[in-house]
Amino acid sequence: MNNDNFVISEGKRPVFHLILATLLFGVSVVCLYLFITELLAVDTTNVKKSQVPTGFLELTIFAFIFGLNFSKITTIYIDLKQQILRTEYKVAFFKMNTKQKIKNLGYISVFKNDNLQFEVNLWYDTNKHCKMFLYTNKQDAIACGKQFAQRMKIDLLNATEKGNFFWVDL
Repeated sequence: MNNDNFVISEGKRPVFHLILATLLFGVSVVCLYLFITELLAVDTTNVKKSQVPTGFLELTIFAFIFGLNFSKITTIYIDLKQQILRTEYKVAFFKMNTKQKIKNLGYISVFKNDNLQFEVNLWYDTNKHCKMFLYTNKQDAIACGKQFAQRMKIDLLNATEKGNFFWVDL
């Protein structure tokens, strides 16, 4: 692998995530069918807003979004030579890409989020960032941040303790 290119991927989803996603997609299809049949059964001549059946539509949207979350795989491609950050979201054989030009690499930061997990983020173009990794162990997060900071030749900020952040010597 070239030192100017990085690929960060979630890899494959666990089987139980895929089974749960399949069930949620199935529930969303059934709920959509029920919503349409209820909507067609409503008398359209004297309809009040409160009579429109929206319960199944809400459940359809809810199940579909959760199904997407359980089946989505995110992959981040970083090309330092061309200064491009590309994020790919994939569900089954559907892909969506977002591409951003990186003008100025900033630094790697490691911090503790509200869920008591440690995030490793790449900061670029002054105030933009990309969440690269999520760890439950502080030492693993710092080691990962250190490895990427060294390979990218940028600084590492340790912000794992609130109010006590410092730059790490590489």
